[in-house]
Amino acid sequence: MNCVRPMNAARNIYMHREGRQPIHTAIISLWRNGTRNNNATITRPQLKRQSTLTRPSMNANHTNKAPHGPNNNENALMRVWRSYNKALTARPLLVKGTVACVIFFSSDVVTQRYFTFTADSSISSKKKKTASNTAIDIDYKRAASGAAFGWVGTVWLHYWWNFLETVIQARLPVGRHRLANTLTKVVIDQSLAAPLYIYTYFFLTNFLQGISSSSSNGDMKNELAHENDHILAMDLSTHNTDEEENENATSTHNIPLSVYEAHRIAYEKLWPTMFVHWSVWPPVHVLNFYFNPIQHRILVQNISLVGWSGYLSHRNNTPTPSTESTTVTLSATLEKRPTAKATS
Repeated sequence: MNCVRPMNAARNIYMHREGRQPIHTAIISLWRNGTRNNNATITRPQLKRQSTLTRPSMNANHTNKAPHGPNNNENALMRVWRSYNKALTARPLLVKGTVACVIFFSSDVVTQRYFTFTADSSISSKKKKTASNTAIDIDYKRAASGAAFGWVGTVWLHYWWNFLETVIQARLPVGRHRLANTLTKVVIDQSLAAPLYIYTYFFLTNFLQGISSSSSNGDMKNELAHENDHILAMDLSTHNTDEEENENATSTHNIPLSVYEAHRIAYEKLWPTMFVHWSVWPPVHVLNFYFNPIQHRILVQNISLVGWSGYLSHRNNTPTPSTESTTVTLSATLEKRPTAKATS
């Protein structure tokens, strides 16, 4: 009789597995028989039932995660951001300078496409009204000069902002004086570094464009440079001796005309541009210095330069009355050159 009861319990478990008998009958029979392997025999069908219950839910979760498009886009953006941060940590100057070059080059090309402010475009504007299908020529040398300044200006801002952060942090720690720290850095940056930044843009771009135009129109540029050097030498000869006159003539001959013109244009356009600069950039820098860490501040600067670099390109290539008067005077001096030689 004692041997039959375990066999009946085993039969009940087998019937439960086959779905012929409820589980509580098998549990009661095993408890009455007092078998020692009741836990092992009970957990097997329970694990089987749990596995059969959890498999559809796991499959459902797996199928639900696949079609979500925004999650995939977020993951792609996060991968791009992480790769940018890794490259920025490894080579900060290369990454920042490359981004600035691309922004200045592309914005200059877009500015040339939609705004034609040069002398050649103003002359041909009437022809473009009659023939609207004519293509607009893009000066890639002009865009390349802006990209060159993008690299130079980014390298300058990288070292300048690091130096400014170190000095102001020693005087006004961010933990105790966050707002004062930010305002001090903005005031110093806008009063010292911003004029130098704008002057360097106008000087470097005009200098590079003058070199490129002199390579294409070398005869005209050399003639104007020779005439300018001759005028400077004549002015210096009235105040110096014969020996000093020769030294000054050789020294002025070594200075190209593009340097003089680039300095003059940069100085004329500096302060009108600075008034516009001070109406736009101080709020941007307050938010940038207050919220962003130092390694990401130039990124905000480059994003804001998408529109500002186009404005600088527009203002740089807009002719001023002073530039027109200088071209008239230079052409007049070229016409008077043969008569001056005849009288001498």
